[in-house]
Amino acid sequence: MRQRAIIAAALCGLVAIVAIPLVIFQFGRHDPSPPSLQDEPIASIPGEVLFFDEDGCVVEVAASGAEPRILTCDIATSPASFLTRIDAQSIALAQSRFGPGGGGFDVTVLNLETGEETTGRVSITDQGFPFGMPNQESVHGERVSVGQDGEVTVLAGTEKRVIQDFDVAEYRGPQFLTWSPDGEWMLLSYYGEDEQELWVLSRDGETAGTLAKGLRQPVVSWYIEGLGAWPVVEIVAP
Repeated sequence: MRQRAIIAAALCGLVAIVAIPLVIFQFGRHDPSPPSLQDEPIASIPGEVLFFDEDGCVVEVAASGAEPRILTCDIATSPASFLTRIDAQSIALAQSRFGPGGGGFDVTVLNLETGEETTGRVSITDQGFPFGMPNQESVHGERVSVGQDGEVTVLAGTEKRVIQDFDVAEYRGPQFLTWSPDGEWMLLSYYGEDEQELWVLSRDGETAGTLAKGLRQPVVSWYIEGLGAWPVVEIVAP
């Protein structure tokens, strides 16, 4: 009887030794990311999203979560780059340029159907550049504020409402990037343990999903046919 008790105690001790690292391991890998939209697409999210992947390639993915596709890796980009969709067939990529005449951008327009590239130097005017500015208003006149504790607030005039509170580590809250062209969704970037992620969140906070991982920089463009692209970027000659 005593021998059995000793064996049982030894086994309990072994289980405890194994369990402690498992608890620590799980705690260390805490992941606040919403569910993957590539695993479980949400058909009600409209349009397409452009972003730079970690290799600097331009990637397009359906905002609903369909499989992403690489559009080009041949156009030079930099941390100060931006990209936008001009129409259903063309996208524009630009690098910042500074010189004696002031600042501007070197822009390449790529026709996705023909592969033809058009280059030039232009200035940029818009309603949302630089990207991620909290004063960017949606078509409903709403703005977004994101706290470092993961709290997402929508502001309309003097009214505000908290729509989501992501369970992130302290000072690691997501960053607002842009509204969707219809003003019903928003894109957020989040720096995870190993890579930057792209999150989609509905205007009411009820629906959230991880659209992509492995972003090179927090620069995006959301396009809905008939409504255009956001952030709104108007390319004009200097």
